[in-house]
Amino acid sequence: MAAIPVVRHLLACKKEPTMNGPDPSVHEILYSVRPKGNFSYPVWHQPFYLFAMIADGQGLCRFHVEVRLVEWDGIELETLIGRSKHDLADLGNEPLRIRFLTLLVPPVLLSQTGVYRIYLICNGEEIGSETIHAR
Repeated sequence: MAAIPVVRHLLACKKEPTMNGPDPSVHEILYSVRPKGNFSYPVWHQPFYLFAMIADGQGLCRFHVEVRLVEWDGIELETLIGRSKHDLADLGNEPLRIRFLTLLVPPVLLSQTGVYRIYLICNGEEIGSETIHAR
């Protein structure tokens, strides 16, 4: 039986994190976006990565990432705009062991300025999120 992990750190990155050795390295942290040059919204955002440092998980877990547009209409509404492929990871049976994951997020269409959330999902459960501002 799988035990869903706890997210210690979650970062969106423009480039793939370096996972060699005991200390991973993240490159070009993604926290906001702007259209380049004369472009305006909607724009396609190039593929990017979600880096996760997790703990307390056990067994086989299925991970994926969802990107959602967040809007306010008296209540917060989220619209799914993109999803990564599912990735299967064996977290073993040492719950205190720290693990690192990198998931590739395919291009997403950013329809407007505003707030976008990136969710890490494990076995169908949202376990962490990261926010990006489109300006």
